[in-house]
Amino acid sequence: MRKTSSERQCNIYYDIYLREMKDARIFSREISWDIMNVVRHAGARGTTAREIRDEFRLTPKGVKPVRYKYPMSTIYQALDNLEQTDWIRGTTRPTLPWGRPPRGESKRIGRNQERGGRPLKIYTFGLHLSPTIIVEDWFYEGIEPILKKYMPEIKKAWVEILQKIIDEMSNKDLKGFLPQDEIQECGFSHEGYEFITAISLGILNALEEEEEWKDFAKRNNIMKRE
Repeated sequence: MRKTSSERQCNIYYDIYLREMKDARIFSREISWDIMNVVRHAGARGTTAREIRDEFRLTPKGVKPVRYKYPMSTIYQALDNLEQTDWIRGTTRPTLPWGRPPRGESKRIGRNQERGGRPLKIYTFGLHLSPTIIVEDWFYEGIEPILKKYMPEIKKAWVEILQKIIDEMSNKDLKGFLPQDEIQECGFSHEGYEFITAISLGILNALEEEEEWKDFAKRNNIMKRE
């Protein structure tokens, strides 16, 4: 049975990379990598701070006392750091009607509020919302006219080969590699877009073993080794 969007994890097709010193400082802590792994697999539908904490539960369900790898205060601090540097995005849930308090709780907690008064947020992978290898603006602006000039030659062949690759994957035991996440409100499957980007990078990696590529690279002073 196929899992629903809320139950399944999104495939991760390529690694994130650090570009600035401030990122290196944040990711010098193990919790940052752990949280990013959870948020990325949640995909564009997102996850909450408490759901993230539950991923780090150390004791089996039903066993008390419950122990977690990180306390909530540490998770909140790490989430704030990741959000401030645009690694993730946090969206406060819209206000919903107040529900009955859990048994044994005297304080009524809003469904849009974490215990302790913190707003309940949905966290998504910020870069996942624009899942491409980032081309610097100064470079893209320079080559864009050339790309547009040759686009009629590129687009037909590129789309056809991508379709052939997907069709062959669908007919083999590779279906688990294919994106399955739903189309989001923005009109994209972010998992699907990341999948196409990874396929494109994979083509470039495979080309490096081909003689035509090696000849081209040597001719343009990109590579000298055999």
